[in-house]
Amino acid sequence: LSAPPGGGNGGGDDGPTYVQDIRSILDQNCLPCHSTSKAGSQRNGAPPTINFDTYELAVANIERANARIQAGTMPPTSGLEPENRTTVLDWLAAGIPRGEP
Repeated sequence: LSAPPGGGNGGGDDGPTYVQDIRSILDQNCLPCHSTSKAGSQRNGAPPTINFDTYELAVANIERANARIQAGTMPPTSGLEPENRTTVLDWLAAGIPRGEP
């Protein structure tokens, strides 16, 4: 039997969700460069079309970014911590759920 839906805290059977787990990872690690509010040198070389401001933008860009995340080259200064890399992989495996606000 599986747990009832709605856990979404990264520790339950439902796996991580954007709202409960992924948004904070993106806010802290990706948005300093990959934000629609950044332009030119503020983006530190980030392509202008790769942004993570919203769930929709995260979904559109996470698979492309994941190879670099898992390789430890994104963010370029230090890479994500191993537990955050695992959370991103688990989110992808779960079907990139949004979760409840």
